[in-house]
Amino acid sequence: MNNPVAIGVVGTAKNTGKTTTLSYLMEYAHRSGRNMAVTGIGYDGEEIDNITMLPKSRLYLHKGTILTTAEMCLKRSPVEYRIILRTGISTALGELLIVEVTKSGYIVVAGPNKAASLSTVLDHIKKLKRDVVFVDGSINRMLPMSIVNRLIFSTGAARNVEASFLTAEMKAIEFLFRPPVVSGDYNSETVSIVRNNENPVQLALRSVIDEEDVNLIRYQLSAGNNKIFIPGLISKDALQHIDRIIVNSPEKIQLVLASPFTLLLSENVMGLVPVIESLIEKGSKISYLRKPQLAGVTVNPFYPLYEGGRFSAAYIDKNKLMHEMKESLSTPVFNVMEDGGEALFALCQ
Repeated sequence: MNNPVAIGVVGTAKNTGKTTTLSYLMEYAHRSGRNMAVTGIGYDGEEIDNITMLPKSRLYLHKGTILTTAEMCLKRSPVEYRIILRTGISTALGELLIVEVTKSGYIVVAGPNKAASLSTVLDHIKKLKRDVVFVDGSINRMLPMSIVNRLIFSTGAARNVEASFLTAEMKAIEFLFRPPVVSGDYNSETVSIVRNNENPVQLALRSVIDEEDVNLIRYQLSAGNNKIFIPGLISKDALQHIDRIIVNSPEKIQLVLASPFTLLLSENVMGLVPVIESLIEKGSKISYLRKPQLAGVTVNPFYPLYEGGRFSAAYIDKNKLMHEMKESLSTPVFNVMEDGGEALFALCQ
């Protein structure tokens, strides 16, 4: 049985074009005869932005699409459907249901919010002989995206009106996807340390955030090779403390992280780059247990402008934004409103 390609789309902020990107990809997949499924990470799909009160893009699902969303969302949506499976996965909006759309329409998506739940959903969809699964996500709830095959970032002026900032941030994100994936028996839910290929030492930590956490690790290091597996988040401060440990010391450190997303949820993505570069220069290595392929970046010049007590639609120079992005990134860059979804979809296969 062939696995469907799971394509995740993540927005760096609200209104950066994530839903528009998904819509163009789904429309092309439909026109090209692909059997598709759709789910999301958490909740999305409201008609009106609840902060700016400006209209938002919603997902339009064609008849025959497989959808996984919360039961309450289905009851509030105009699409007609037949239930294929009740997953038993609970959310704040009710149980997640896997359904087939029997009458096309716009839909609210509220999918699984944990990697294990998303994995369960994808396993069910695999049995339904889909070609592709689209996963809707956002920057603040993207940890489950570690299990998708391809990833697209959507960024734009709603994140920051300076093209130079958006470009620098995406360049930093691209950098964080460069370390390789490694295999190994890293099943622990807490930090574990392997010293010179000895049996792992497990610590009472899941994430590594501050100097105190790093000191707990430091006491377990030995001269020679040390592999440190961190299943949860790791902060910039913690990386700086680790960097200071290996200055003029005999320890060789290989950091094995669960995925790039444990770094991306740092408060300062761009600030991570020089710290990681410093670690690498000192002989340390960084790798991941899993990561999707970074397939593309989409940009959106729109942003909500607040004037006179209300928001209105405004735009930065789209040509400047596209030029700076394409000059700085090795990842392909698109404005799907002008480029369409075909070329981007092809990169995800």
